[in-house]
Amino acid sequence: MAAACDTILMPPAANLALTGVRAEVTFFKGLLDRLGVQAEILQVGEFKGAGEPLTRESMSEPLRQQYEAFVGDLFEQLIEQVASDRGLAAERVRELIDIGVFTPEAARQAGLIDGIAYEDEAISGLAGRLAIDQPKLVRDYGKRDIDTDFSGLTGLMKLVEVFSGTPSGNRASNAGKVAVIHVRGEIVEGKGSVGMLGGEAAGSETIIKAIRQAVKDDSVAALVMRIDSPGGSALASDLIWRELDRCEKPVVASLSDTAASGGYYIAVASDRIVAAPGTLTGSIGVVGGKIAVGGALEAYGIHTDVVSRGRNAGWLSAQQPFAEHEREAFFATMQDIYRLFTSKVATGRQ
Repeated sequence: MAAACDTILMPPAANLALTGVRAEVTFFKGLLDRLGVQAEILQVGEFKGAGEPLTRESMSEPLRQQYEAFVGDLFEQLIEQVASDRGLAAERVRELIDIGVFTPEAARQAGLIDGIAYEDEAISGLAGRLAIDQPKLVRDYGKRDIDTDFSGLTGLMKLVEVFSGTPSGNRASNAGKVAVIHVRGEIVEGKGSVGMLGGEAAGSETIIKAIRQAVKDDSVAALVMRIDSPGGSALASDLIWRELDRCEKPVVASLSDTAASGGYYIAVASDRIVAAPGTLTGSIGVVGGKIAVGGALEAYGIHTDVVSRGRNAGWLSAQQPFAEHEREAFFATMQDIYRLFTSKVATGRQ
């Protein structure tokens, strides 16, 4: 990000880390085996390896291919951008990445920064360049506290104000607005939420309500679905897809860091899909199952008695793994979702 700026300065005690790109996947099968926990995770699609950390001790070849491709692409983007922005040869940037960490003086000599200065010195220098006597430093520019609940028109209006930089009441006309609706976090059925630890869930009811309100608002000319989600519930994703598919106004899907699985499912209902160079998207497949902890509980003296009726009454019970007929039935539902998913992608992307 800093490389895109006209001038880069660092204080004397700082350091610059240009260390490359790395992805780590931790596998828990060995631990689960020791605890007597069985991970019953099924997948439809060769490159749908989200469940592998629970079922394997290392990456499968398809999963490794995905990570190699993604990490490699991000690495080349990093090299290209730094080389272009700092006026360096790509091979020189590779050499600098292999060095890794730089003191301010080493970074300056390498051409990664332009100078060494404290903040007050940087401000004074900028004032001189701009011929300003007493520059005012605004630290929270563009970061006003706003209500980010986009399920209502009030939230949409506030978001439009942020992008325009002007309160809606001061604009000459309300015609031609663009409604930006965010899909953040795991896609779930029902209403969206923010967890105690900060994780967000994109609720189908909340998003559908926002879409419908934007469609009914005559001043809204188009919708932008800003998607940053690894996926989630197939049903919730399909319900959101349906609402977008019914929309008679132009819809653009703007993909953020991640728009995978259910996140991409939603996107294919749009008229256009745009992504950033580093967006992780696709993951067209289905993964699901359950964790059977009965063996672990027994090992710690916890016993469960069962009374049931019906051959499949315990198919989602965490007490035991799938019976073979239960596994077949569960996998059949996943295959049906996969067929639905791929048909939506084929139709949406022609």
